[in-house]
Amino acid sequence: SFSARQTARIKTRIPLLRMKVVTGSGSVKAAIERMRGVIEDQANVKKVEVITPEEGGKMKDIVLIPNRSILGPVFREKSGLVERAISALNGKEAMQAFERGETVGVEVEGIGRIEVRKDYVGVQERLPENYISERCKYGEIFIDTTKSEELLAEGLARDIVRRIQEMRKRADLNVDDYIRAFVRTPSEDTRRALESRAAEISGEVRAKELRISLQEPDFGVPEAWEIEGEKYAICIERI
Repeated sequence: SFSARQTARIKTRIPLLRMKVVTGSGSVKAAIERMRGVIEDQANVKKVEVITPEEGGKMKDIVLIPNRSILGPVFREKSGLVERAISALNGKEAMQAFERGETVGVEVEGIGRIEVRKDYVGVQERLPENYISERCKYGEIFIDTTKSEELLAEGLARDIVRRIQEMRKRADLNVDDYIRAFVRTPSEDTRRALESRAAEISGEVRAKELRISLQEPDFGVPEAWEIEGEKYAICIERI
């Protein structure tokens, strides 16, 4: 999933909605079922599913890519019209016809009906826009890249927790010391996102008081942090 995340430019801290593992191996499926919780935790994904290659295939569209090296010499100045007509065909239906040894008829403006042969096209498999796929030695992995406000808030909260924990460490606080904390956010959207996770943040960093505001802190010396290109200020104080 980490390679697929890099392709989608989604950092590990941001939770994923779901990950589908495509495999026809019973042993791989059993291992994933057994280790599901660990995988979900390590990959930071809400749900891991195991699907068969057939189910994976149904998720993909087939796009026909006109083969210009063949179409050009055959149709010459009309080849552009033929390419457009081929690109509009239903890829799955066309491939099924080719597998039966058949051609696919299509009407082309200025030419009439032509029969599209298998060598007229290349094939590209395409997942829905919100999915990214990566192959591995155990099969194929699909990750759902849908970004909801809830998932983004969870990722931002983790970033804030990590920075407060770093500040606790530098302040030489004991593990069981309680603090009060103040987080100045760069926008109302980020303030609301963090407020929705305030209880979680407080529990992680042992904050008996946590204020999240657009205003400057009213105690201590704020420390500046940059998260996803936006500037935050955080103060902590032992109580």
